[in-house]
Amino acid sequence: AKGKLIGISSMVIAGQTAQNLNFAILINDVIKVSRVQKLALPNQATELDLYYQKGYSEYLSKHYLSAILNYEKAIQLKPSANDMATLFYAAGLAYQRLGMLDSAIRFYGRAVVKVETPDAYVSMGEAYQQKKDFARAKFSFEKALEVDSAFTPAYSCLGMLYYEKDDFAKALNYLKKPLLLKKVPEPRALYTLGLIANQLNMPDNAMMFFKQAVEISPEYAEVYLELSKLYLKKEQTERAAEYQQKAYKLKPELREQQR
Repeated sequence: AKGKLIGISSMVIAGQTAQNLNFAILINDVIKVSRVQKLALPNQATELDLYYQKGYSEYLSKHYLSAILNYEKAIQLKPSANDMATLFYAAGLAYQRLGMLDSAIRFYGRAVVKVETPDAYVSMGEAYQQKKDFARAKFSFEKALEVDSAFTPAYSCLGMLYYEKDDFAKALNYLKKPLLLKKVPEPRALYTLGLIANQLNMPDNAMMFFKQAVEISPEYAEVYLELSKLYLKKEQTERAAEYQQKAYKLKPELREQQR
């Protein structure tokens, strides 16, 4: 309704038993894997290109094991350093989606040995953060900024990392950096700013940040849950219930986490 792309339609089921059920890939999933440097496609596709494109298609379809198999077949063809880095990074993303964090980190490491990119360092840092390894996560995010000092996802990740350590001063320092660089802040940075504002007993500021986050990323379930809590405190129960249901619809596992 606002003219924003939030997903790419991937399948439609229609017929007597279903009324046009539409399935889509969330745009954030597309963007993350699309930031990987693309392999050049000549007029006549090579075996390497075919494996890469098949792996990319399988990743978008959430068939992560199949994606990895295709990427590894492409790697066995011994492509150039740039293409090898792309394939290692892409395989790392698939391993991370499977929850195989050690394998993901290993492939990200192989990627940056070939070609240092901020994306690979940030993804490596996120994997370390999932493993609760603060020191290595911080190191990886800082390496991303060494490669590209204006790479906003790295600032967002460092801000979130320090928020988890209850170091609000350092968190705010990193989260506001994209604004100083006149970059559009990432939804997760706005989400974290909202959490900090809430911790500092500034509910109106928190609500402002949360609403900005879902304005940019309408499928951000955790933000809707925080908005629900804020409206509940204001005794606006209908709005609170509306946002809570939206959060659970987007991410059903949040319902279990709240119990």
